[in-house]
Amino acid sequence: MSCHVDTDLPMPVRGLRAEAYRKGDVVYDNDYMNSEWVKYMPEGHMDLPNVLFSPLNVDGKTVGLMGFACELPLS
Repeated sequence: MSCHVDTDLPMPVRGLRAEAYRKGDVVYDNDYMNSEWVKYMPEGHMDLPNVLFSPLNVDGKTVGLMGFACELPLS
């Protein structure tokens, strides 16, 4: 898959990723490219029709995330 994001750019926690941290629960969007979250993608990022973030919770606190994305729409 082709992605042309500048790897020197910072990667702030915002958008759908921030929602996963805030909720401490799984968040997803199966129409990501048409969602409000797409505005947080950096220039040059590949299209991601489906996005899911799962928090890594330790002692009731979210300490990280696992992110999953599908290049092709799910049917």
